[in-house]
Amino acid sequence: MIHDAAGLLDLYQVQNEEGPCLESLQTGMPISIDDLELEGGRWPHFRAAAIDEGFTSVYAIPLQAQGVVLGALNLFAVNPLDAMALVGAQALADAATVSLLRADPTQEGVLVARRLHDAVETRNIVEQAKGMIAQRYGIDIAAAFEVLVNVAGDASIGLSSISRHVTSRSLDKKLDALLEMHSVADHPGELLGSDDKRPPESRAN
Repeated sequence: MIHDAAGLLDLYQVQNEEGPCLESLQTGMPISIDDLELEGGRWPHFRAAAIDEGFTSVYAIPLQAQGVVLGALNLFAVNPLDAMALVGAQALADAATVSLLRADPTQEGVLVARRLHDAVETRNIVEQAKGMIAQRYGIDIAAAFEVLVNVAGDASIGLSSISRHVTSRSLDKKLDALLEMHSVADHPGELLGSDDKRPPESRAN
């Protein structure tokens, strides 16, 4: 489905450090690409992945708070967006920033920036952890997120904490056992490939 593909492309950018969202974050400028076929030298791997998923156009709009740019909103389209749609998208990005922060306009810019940075960083870490779990156990992204939530609940730690353990490969034996239990036991029908349901590093040679 298109919305699933958009989520995967967001994850692809985070994991591979390539794409319009990251460029918009770095430059603070909006990006409008009406025809990906014409962008041969720009983000070559992301471009190929987006075209494979059926998208022809991509846009990135910076999330800004008091002059600080710490995030970007991605839009994927099967047809180019007109000027009115892009104006609406910018308004949505501004509203999303305020909603995410629950920002008070009187707050110092540094405080606003720190809160937005923390929120974006946490989201990126959770997305990376979902991708790593999905790849390790051959399950889809939605199932991988469910695994993270269940492990966090069983271990009585925050979702961001378990995600950091996954991405930094610092899981202790208890957390690793919980991760495998929920990945295998909760989603047996989604595992791909061999009948051996254990992760590759746990299988005997």
